[in-house]
Amino acid sequence: MEERGISELELRMMLEEATQFSPARQTGRFLVSAWHASRRWVVVLEPDREERVTYVVTAFPTSEP
Repeated sequence: MEERGISELELRMMLEEATQFSPARQTGRFLVSAWHASRRWVVVLEPDREERVTYVVTAFPTSEP
């Protein structure tokens, strides 16, 4: 997430305070909407049920208010 200018701690805080959760177009992935630094962000998650972990695929700010 360093490429996006957010730390792991900031990402975790975003996920804790998420405002929306929905399935992504790609099967098995989910989109989480959150706020950070007064901007709306989308975090793409991919759970691995076998390993019992969830991977953060990417996170990016949106142009939506």
